[in-house]
Order: sequence, then C-alpha cells, then structure tokens
Amino acid sequence: MSSLKAAEWFLEKQFPECNAAILAGSAVKGMDTSDSDLDLVILDESRSYPFRKTYTAHGWLIEAFVVTRDSFPMFIEAAAESGLPSILRMCTEGAVLRDDGSAAELIGLARDALQAGPYEWTTQQLSDARYDITNGLLDLQSSRDRAERLFIAGKLIGSVHEFVLRANRQWIGDGKWALRMLRRFDEELSNSLVAALEQLYRKDEHEPVIQLLHEVLRPYGGLLTEGYSEGCWEEE
Repeated sequence: MSSLKAAEWFLEKQFPECNAAILAGSAVKGMDTSDSDLDLVILDESRSYPFRKTYTAHGWLIEAFVVTRDSFPMFIEAAAESGLPSILRMCTEGAVLRDDGSAAELIGLARDALQAGPYEWTTQQLSDARYDITNGLLDLQSSRDRAERLFIAGKLIGSVHEFVLRANRQWIGDGKWALRMLRRFDEELSNSLVAALEQLYRKDEHEPVIQLLHEVLRPYGGLLTEGYSEGCWEEE
C-alpha cells in the first residue's frame, strides 16, 4: 500500500475525530523506501492530553505525534529551549491530509517559531559546551586506543555540531539532520568535519579532527580549562 493511502486509512481507524493531520518526512517528498516510517502530526481536540505513539499499519511503521491546541505552545517552547525543531519542521514541510480549518493555525504557529529561531545560549551554556569539547579533544589527543578514539570522535562531532549552531542561534538536528542542519548553516565546515572523520576512521589519523576543533573554538576563546566553573559548584 502506498504511504499516502496507508496514512489515510490509519487516520480513519485510529483518529477518526481528529481536527487536522499532517504527513511529514520522506513520504511527502516521494523519497520513502520499504524501510521508511510515516511521521504524522495529528491535532485531535477529542484527546485530553498530547502523546507520541508508534504504530504498525498496512505494512508501515507509523510515528504519531498527537497534540491539542492548548498543548502545542508547549511543544514550541520545548523546541526553542532544546534547539530541536522536529515537530515544527514536520508541520511546515508536511502535506495536510485532514483539515477542519485548523491546519493553517498549526502551520502558522510552527512557521513563526521556526523563523524566530531557538533561544540564545547563555554565557554559561557556551562555556559548558566549550569545556566539554576541550575535554574531548584532550582525550582524543592523548588516547592510545584506536577503539576509544573512534568513540571519542563520535561524541565530539555531535558536540561540535550543537555548539556551532547554538552559538549562532541556529536550529540543530538529530541523526542525519545534524549534518543537514550544519550544512545549511556552514557547508564548508560540515565538509571539513566529514573529511576529518574519514581520515580518522580510514587511516586512524586523528590530527585533522584535533586541528579542526581548535579552529572551531578559536573565535569563541579557544580551549577552555583553567578558570572554568559550573554555577553552584563555584567557590566563593
């Protein structure tokens, strides 16, 4: 069964009273495969509270994000705080399958939130991120275990992606979206990160990663070790 037909049948059975439903993800772009899942944002005022639930129906794995009008601002707030705009992106980039006139309101709120961007990181949050990246860099530099270096580098790349984007008040991503969001903001940096990782994974050369991290941190003050404090732990 096609992704569109499966989504429509699923809504008819599981959410017959929903006010609006938006199908998002690869299915909307015609890029879905047999391994794809269907992402649905469902506005259903008959539900007393929002929830996320995974279903299987008609040969598809379906992720349902069920919201109400009262709860949707809470999702906007959470996205602005975390920097992850997943549900906002699904609303603005998806295809409306059901609508009693409510879809435009949902999409409008999501679009406004996306344009406003995530909350700006505080000085403390920037310092925390710099400190964590510094520690990872020093661990990578001193490690004599190849397996450890692979794990350290994996964590570092995720931290660097978040640091660069949040430091510039940009939305971040998770999984494949981490690279996509970094590419949107700085394609040259994302290409450099991928190239440095290739050197590490293929040739066990960690120097390119270390050099690149130094370059990333330099505009923000470079490595952070001595003098760093973490709020309540600071000595008076």
